[in-house]
Amino acid sequence: MENMGKQILITGAGRGKTMLASLLASHYASKGIPYQVADVGSKKEVEKLKPLEEGFQIVVSNFPVLDS
Repeated sequence: MENMGKQILITGAGRGKTMLASLLASHYASKGIPYQVADVGSKKEVEKLKPLEEGFQIVVSNFPVLDS
């Protein structure tokens, strides 16, 4: 499978992040693709997440988690 172990970060202030994560999770579930959704508050929490061997990890955060 070409989509093995990908991480999708959804960040920023405002609305819509959880809805987007739900839509992505629903899509992956309908295709039988493994996924995990995590709601985090800092970059350290993202780093603590164990990557999936296959499928997608959808990470939602109100705070920027990437270095600028």
